[in-house]
Amino acid sequence: MISGHKNLRYFTFGERRYGSQPIFGKKRNMWEFEFILEGYAHPSGVQTPVIADPLPRLYISHPHSEHGWTDDQDSTSEVVVLHFYEVPEELKDRIEPTKPLLIELDQPTLDRFSPMLQSLREQANNADALSSLNMLSILIELCKLALNNISRFTLPSDSLDKVSRTLHWFEENLGRSPSVEDAARSVGVSTAHLRRLFAEANRPSPKSELVRLQIEAAQRGLLEGWTQKAIAAFLGYSEPSTFARAFRDACGQPPGSWLKQRQREIITSKTSKAK
Repeated sequence: MISGHKNLRYFTFGERRYGSQPIFGKKRNMWEFEFILEGYAHPSGVQTPVIADPLPRLYISHPHSEHGWTDDQDSTSEVVVLHFYEVPEELKDRIEPTKPLLIELDQPTLDRFSPMLQSLREQANNADALSSLNMLSILIELCKLALNNISRFTLPSDSLDKVSRTLHWFEENLGRSPSVEDAARSVGVSTAHLRRLFAEANRPSPKSELVRLQIEAAQRGLLEGWTQKAIAAFLGYSEPSTFARAFRDACGQPPGSWLKQRQREIITSKTSKAK
């Protein structure tokens, strides 16, 4: 169960001058939903379509996306930004980690989301059960909007099923040093064909997805008190130092630094709620 208030970690809105005051690229380790209601603002540091006409739009970014925000020099854009720790599984496996999903917003969609965002502004500082459910409902509506705009659903259902089954097989076998070749055999296709299925589904390669799942498992292990040596052994790394390098490459900081930062965030969140 994803709780609304516990899951929404950041919310802001208003005018931004990303051209003269850019936000530099970094991994935020959260799901980012950024509405551009007016202006040419767009993510920087990642491949994004050229904006010819500043129509209202929504960018959805994976926690592993390393991007910033920029705009035309001296331009002003009106934005609404939401960061969530988690999204429903139905969306999690369908957003490309290296490229934000761009959704152009028509007037009916804007009319549907405007009262939701206004309600969020009014309830952002309330921590009661009703406001938490409202925040959760907004996240669900955002995910439904995203899923309705992802073209990969035009893939044959059997192809999507093999991609989904591969990801599930990876998760179930993380402690057994899984390989892409073994995963391909588990769903009855060749390694090359499995790579094609992932590419057709607009996903990173099976190997990249395996590494992502390993790093996510490592993060959970760190939070549960596992040593780096134990995590390295569980995930099949030859040495703790090899694991530490892989973790740093994926997260931008060593495991120990990541854990301290995450623990500080948890303490700050609990302190804020206590007030």
